[in-house]
Amino acid sequence: MKDTLPRARVSGRVQNGLRGVAGAQRIDAARLDTPVYAAKMRAPFAVLGIRTGQGAVTGIEYLPRSERLQAPTDAVAARVCRQIERYLADPEFRFDLPLAPAGTVFRRQVWDT
Repeated sequence: MKDTLPRARVSGRVQNGLRGVAGAQRIDAARLDTPVYAAKMRAPFAVLGIRTGQGAVTGIEYLPRSERLQAPTDAVAARVCRQIERYLADPEFRFDLPLAPAGTVFRRQVWDT
């Protein structure tokens, strides 16, 4: 029976399949490094990448304008998008969002002052 699994070169030798192939491990590691956003929304100055976790906003990042938009994946992200839209329409709008910013101990001390 002919082997139908993909072949990969590992350390100068050919190995069948994906089990134990260094290249396959690199692909998985690259997926882990890819930022995961709960939403990506367009603003006049950038695309905003919204991160959420455990019912709170954990971060908002500026992304290139060419970044693809992403519909909210949870209720908190949907709420963030609505409030940012309201703020962009009316700069007097006050945000009312649960925040859980991630940072070092030093950064959290600075934010808390």
